[in-house]
Amino acid sequence: MSASVSDMILVPISPGELIDRITILDIKRTRIADVARSANVAFELALLRAVRDRAVSRSTEIARLAAELTLPKGTIHVISDVHGEDQKL
Repeated sequence: MSASVSDMILVPISPGELIDRITILDIKRTRIADVARSANVAFELALLRAVRDRAVSRSTEIARLAAELTLPKGTIHVISDVHGEDQKL
């Protein structure tokens, strides 16, 4: 099933939800082997990135938070712990 822009239902979401969805699709894109499914993910990802680029102001904080979303679960706590250890020295 191939999606098109005319098949879309537009709904309001927060910038955080948008970035979260983009991150999820980025991860999916690297794991999907099926060509048709991969094309659908790439299509949705392109649409959402275009919306992000128009609607969400870029900042290093947003980039950092988006990067954290791609880390394996629990990794950020390890990084925080190590960073905290460095701060105490």
